[in-house]
Amino acid sequence: MALVAGVGCCGRGGKAGNQPPVEAEANQMDSSTDNGNDGNGGNGDGGGSGGDATASAPPPSASEWSRFELRDAGVSIEHRAGWATIEEKQIVYQRFSNEGAISVRWGADATIDYVLAHTGTGSGSTRAVETDEATKVDGLPARRVKLRVTSPPVRGTHPTGDPVRVFVFIGFAVAGKPVLLGYRSPASELAAVEPQLERVLASVRIL
Repeated sequence: MALVAGVGCCGRGGKAGNQPPVEAEANQMDSSTDNGNDGNGGNGDGGGSGGDATASAPPPSASEWSRFELRDAGVSIEHRAGWATIEEKQIVYQRFSNEGAISVRWGADATIDYVLAHTGTGSGSTRAVETDEATKVDGLPARRVKLRVTSPPVRGTHPTGDPVRVFVFIGFAVAGKPVLLGYRSPASELAAVEPQLERVLASVRIL
């Protein structure tokens, strides 16, 4: 989860200047468009390189976690050392594998309604809403959804990556400002990394 130590800047490493451009690398891990992309980082519904980067990694030690403030979003959250951190306008996210990412986004389109309108709806993908439920984030009312998006077969090429991706988003508001937490993972990687991802989501505190 990408985190900020001050207003509008990354707590570690600042802006990731050596990272690929957002569109090439991911549709950011926001819930934005799935018109050829699936909205949670990665290379779109067509697959991408998608190695199982997390499958054999041991659980992180306590020293690998730090708390950072995202003051523009009005929250603080735990940050996982060793995951590449990228900051863009109104979104900070971390990549934990070639096609896996977790983020905090804020602003007008950082809502569950926006997620449901855009994620997993393009390029012939099929989408299942596995859960849609009320929850709380540090005492604030929130809404959590889990989506499973399956990419269509890629004709004329050898398949790459995992065609099935899982998305989890939590939307809420801080002082009237929409905030969206979430992650996206290839289904084949999720079991190995899910405890860490859920730890990040559960770590959110209101400033």
